[in-house]
Amino acid sequence: MKQVLLLLLCLGASLNLFAQSIQGKVTDENSQPVPFALVSLVGNEAVRTSTDLEGNFSLSETSSSDSLKIESLGFQTLVISVNEASSIQLLASATQLEEVIISVDREKMKRSDAPVAIDIIDEQSIKETKATSLDQVMNQSAGVFMIPLNNEQHMMAVRQPLGMGSKGLFLYLEDGLPIRPNGVFNHNALLEMNQTSISRMEIVRGPSSSIYGSEAVGGAFNFITKRPTKNLSGTASIQANNLGYKRADLDVSKTFGKLGLYAGGYFADRSGGFLEHNDFYKGAFTLRADYSINSKMTWTNVIDYVGYRNDMRGSLDSADFYSGTFGSNQTFTERSVKSLRVRSTLDNYWNDQNKTSFTLYFRNNSIAQIPSYRVQEDFKPWAGTGDPTLAHGSINESSFRSYGGLVQHKKKFKKMNASLIAGLSLDHSPTVFWEDYIRISKTGNEYSSYEHTDSSLANYHTSITNTAFYTQFSFNPIKKVRIVAGGRFDHFFYSYDNHLSEESYSGVPDTSNVFYQFTPRIGIVYNPLKNLGFYSNYSTGFLPPQVGELYRGTKVPSIEPTNYSNIELGGWIGLLKGRIYIDYSLYRLEGTNTIVSMLMDDGSYENRNAGQTRSQGIEYGITVKPNKQFEFRLSGTNASHTYLEFVDGDVDYSDTEMAGSAPFIGNAKLTYRPKFLKNFYASLEWQRVGSYNMSAMPANSTEESKKYEGFHLFNFRAGYEYKQFGIWLNVLNLTNERYAGRASSSQWGESYNIGNPISTNLGLSYSFAKK
Repeated sequence: MKQVLLLLLCLGASLNLFAQSIQGKVTDENSQPVPFALVSLVGNEAVRTSTDLEGNFSLSETSSSDSLKIESLGFQTLVISVNEASSIQLLASATQLEEVIISVDREKMKRSDAPVAIDIIDEQSIKETKATSLDQVMNQSAGVFMIPLNNEQHMMAVRQPLGMGSKGLFLYLEDGLPIRPNGVFNHNALLEMNQTSISRMEIVRGPSSSIYGSEAVGGAFNFITKRPTKNLSGTASIQANNLGYKRADLDVSKTFGKLGLYAGGYFADRSGGFLEHNDFYKGAFTLRADYSINSKMTWTNVIDYVGYRNDMRGSLDSADFYSGTFGSNQTFTERSVKSLRVRSTLDNYWNDQNKTSFTLYFRNNSIAQIPSYRVQEDFKPWAGTGDPTLAHGSINESSFRSYGGLVQHKKKFKKMNASLIAGLSLDHSPTVFWEDYIRISKTGNEYSSYEHTDSSLANYHTSITNTAFYTQFSFNPIKKVRIVAGGRFDHFFYSYDNHLSEESYSGVPDTSNVFYQFTPRIGIVYNPLKNLGFYSNYSTGFLPPQVGELYRGTKVPSIEPTNYSNIELGGWIGLLKGRIYIDYSLYRLEGTNTIVSMLMDDGSYENRNAGQTRSQGIEYGITVKPNKQFEFRLSGTNASHTYLEFVDGDVDYSDTEMAGSAPFIGNAKLTYRPKFLKNFYASLEWQRVGSYNMSAMPANSTEESKKYEGFHLFNFRAGYEYKQFGIWLNVLNLTNERYAGRASSSQWGESYNIGNPISTNLGLSYSFAKK
């Protein structure tokens, strides 16, 4: 018996020599933890575990001769010896199809699993572009043209003509939350972004209302803020150009135990330059704090503040545009913006199959204006009335506060690799708007001064409450095929309280309006090969009338919500081991009750519902990397935009082209990163906008619409980093082409929003990082 016991003890001791429990940590290339990476034993994948939120894991039943396989979404799979497990570093996936995206359903997923048209602008592209305004980097994306209107002001065109760029058809998000509340005019919303704090951008083209709600029609733009780094790091930079633009950036980051902090911002101003009355300044600041409560729970808090002021000079007429006369008859018109956003998110990972997110947020925003587009002459030469030395206009301010919350849960299922997402959101946004009449004095053709009168044109409060529920289910019915289906129900309640009498210019009586909509979508992805995929989807979007469209004038106009349906086919292919990547999408987007602005006889605009519109085309992107030194990218879209049915009074626009319908918009860039000079890059970029009609013409018109010929732009960029120092040179509009970001015409004449001439931008930076 003693011999048996001795034998068992020896056997147990020998097993302990071979069997062991190991502990390790998985991080990325920036030493950030990789949560929920799968760690398994090679040859016996039943022995497996996953990392926690801090990247830590432990695994038993291993021996010193075993190997581990580490897998995580968006990273290259790694096989290592058990003896190397204490510190594991994963490299980002080398192929775009394996890249992780979060904007399709607010959760991480592989690009190849998403049945949508989506572009990713990564940190390297942002860093090398050194954009002074977001259009300079966003216009590199297929099918996107962010129309520059000077000093970071903008319109947007994605699956829409250039003339629809201010119609609220695009949703701008920061970390998945709208920058402004739905129902509030979101034109120029990207003024309120802090460019310094952006780590990447994800652009979903086509309707995304099934997840994000209204306004996500032409596209949803998600700006991802930078995360705190493990060790102390930061960058300080300064830059200036020959057009009077100056800017300084600073950001710094570090993690203290369980608390990670990031702070960053910039100050920019412009004075002088080639245009009169075109100065501006902007200050932007972001503070982010990530706290790891425990191995399953994180708490993220972000504060953004932006202060902005800009001279509103207005556009040029045809004579000034083509003669190169860049003076301005405006002297006091301006726009001033103050924006504060606060977000607090608690993420709880119950296990690797269940995650719940709780978000609370607050917005406080004001936009004060003396708008140039409201200035009108008192003198009416055709009627022989009025004083030629006087004019009139208005001064106004629009402000809102938002109180909102979002709860979302994601459940994964092992069967068919399925996942279910469900969310509930509430946004309550009280808004205030007032507008007063101003008398304007003229000196020659110049509007030299104004008098703020006590005549009130508008003074009202509105309360917008948006409640929504959404869900999405995705699964693999068979290998290599994934189906995604979901929908969202939105309910809007507008309460309007007018402080003026019914006889006033804005005499709309107190009222309330209710709008609601269910927006479904379904898509399918088929990946027959690792680097080959096809997708198709049907998606819908909607846009309720904006507050400013409903409650201006003497009665509530009969404006109905706009509804959109989108059918799309697309795909991607990677060739020659990732050296060539091609993606494409063909779409047809049809709108019902599309809201358009129609020119009235007095020169003002009034919003109307067009019966039905159609936008259709193809978007494509081609990336070629023949070696590590050269990279070529081409992105473009060929599209048409048509009124299928639209009768305005006795004028029929049916089956005619919408204004601003450029048949081609494209961007190409060649980048060179030489082997012999590490950390140097040089690139040449081409931007093309094709010719388009400057106005819509009635179906029976014998006249041709005035056309704008479009433009070609060439931009050169180069930069070099040596140790901690960096220098860059951007020469934009190399050929000094005179062009308009947007051109339009009416019975009152032609209007051109002129773009910048050749500009030479020089910058210096200093970066530090403690290892």
